[in-house]
Amino acid sequence: MTAAAVVNIVSLAAKGGAWYLLLRQSSPLRLVTGEAATFIGAAVNSVSVSISGDVVRSQIAAGRDGVPFGNAVAAVIVSRVVEAAALMGIVGIAAFSLAPDHRARLAGAAVLFLVAGFSAWWSRAPREHFEARLAKTWRTGFKDLLGRMRPAIPSAVGCAMVSWLGQWLTYYWSLRATHVDVTLTAGLAALLVANFAGVLRLTPGNVGIMQASLIVGMRGFGIRPGEALAGGLALQAIQVLPVLAIATALVGQRGLRRITQRRSEVV
Repeated sequence: MTAAAVVNIVSLAAKGGAWYLLLRQSSPLRLVTGEAATFIGAAVNSVSVSISGDVVRSQIAAGRDGVPFGNAVAAVIVSRVVEAAALMGIVGIAAFSLAPDHRARLAGAAVLFLVAGFSAWWSRAPREHFEARLAKTWRTGFKDLLGRMRPAIPSAVGCAMVSWLGQWLTYYWSLRATHVDVTLTAGLAALLVANFAGVLRLTPGNVGIMQASLIVGMRGFGIRPGEALAGGLALQAIQVLPVLAIATALVGQRGLRRITQRRSEVV
């Protein structure tokens, strides 16, 4: 349980690092601010719904370092694309290293090659060539921000891959801590199922949604519903409680409550 909690914190720090690398290309953001905003935003997400945490991240960057709010939001949007590419890379690594079939390993290597190629092209393609592919409705300030963030894409993808790897280990070790006989492959499947099911963030911290997705997703690996539920509850505690403690240490209990209430009124 301790290892899962530590690696989950490292994973969240890596996620904050990816956002910082993107945003600093256009704004004077300090790393300490980017990390603090990420942890506080994650804490807000654990007690509220929708995109509250991302709004809080952007507001903290604006309030502490004078980052334009629109720039911070744009970096959040780009970081979502980066995280999707990084997740594909993690799946490729898993297929290449864990799959028993050589065709699956070749497919994993191909996915890794595509992710690396996409990152390199996005960061180094001539600006005119890149902008010509943007929708006309984007040819405003957002286009310019994208252009500034492009050089940081490879390093941001690398940070995001570290974040996803940390999440993979968090799922795996959390399930193992509840004496569920789970493999690394099943841990990755749990990560994918839970994230796809919770993409809309319909409940605070996706409570209930995560457990239901694990119960359904783990059936294919021979894990009984009760075991999957226990693992999901342990995972939720590991992901939420330490982050809440860190966020409380950063802004205080009153500050966190005030931020959460303000976001609930807006979102």
